[in-house]
Amino acid sequence: MTTSLAAAVLACALLAPPQARASTLLNLTDPPDQTDTAYSLAFTAAGPLTTISIGGYQILDFEQTTNIGVFLNGAGANLLGASWTLTPAPPLFTNTFTYDDGTSVPALVFGSSAAGAYDTYAQSFATKAGQSYSVNFLFSNDLFGGGAAPSGLLVTELSPPPVSGGVPEPSTWTLMLLGLAGLGFLGRRKTKQSPAAIA
Repeated sequence: MTTSLAAAVLACALLAPPQARASTLLNLTDPPDQTDTAYSLAFTAAGPLTTISIGGYQILDFEQTTNIGVFLNGAGANLLGASWTLTPAPPLFTNTFTYDDGTSVPALVFGSSAAGAYDTYAQSFATKAGQSYSVNFLFSNDLFGGGAAPSGLLVTELSPPPVSGGVPEPSTWTLMLLGLAGLGFLGRRKTKQSPAAIA
């Protein structure tokens, strides 16, 4: 039974898909009143597809991100498109929307009636593992003078690991062979002990 259990644990470890890596690039809580503050947040892609999400809330007023872009090595063409996917906060009153700020990527506006009720917009785009990228935008809050807090802005990056092909990496082969050798040793040891146990 111990041998079977060890084999099952080894098989699960080898066959489990690698986990996606999520990174918080910016987490502002109750930031002071500001207009068009420039942010440039760097990250290194872990795989061929990356998702950037921008979430926010502001009570009694609105905050916004404009001129949003993602760039390889901080330059070149904007990798974001014209469509965001919205994940609304739990069923609380929120007021979030996008608008055309004159760039190719719509600006995001966040308002809410409850602290921590983050409405989140996301976009996925093609990346190259190991390459450096930057997320750039302008941030403004307290747009109508209702007060800068309570509010929050959260920017995250999610990079699923690259999909591996049919051939395991050398380290996987090494672990698998060590596991099989250990199972063989346990099985052989158990077989040798059985006659002694009967006598």
